[in-house]
Amino acid sequence: MLDILSVELMFVHITILVKHGLNKDADELINSKQIEVALKIYEN
Repeated sequence: MLDILSVELMFVHITILVKHGLNKDADELINSKQIEVALKIYEN
């Protein structure tokens, strides 16, 4: 449950960064290994 919440919070942060025009920061966050690992956890 906590892992799913963490993934959802990461997507909220990405959305906020994109909304405020910080596309470069959002891209870096999306491309980080944390997102890759979090998505694998979320899929299971």
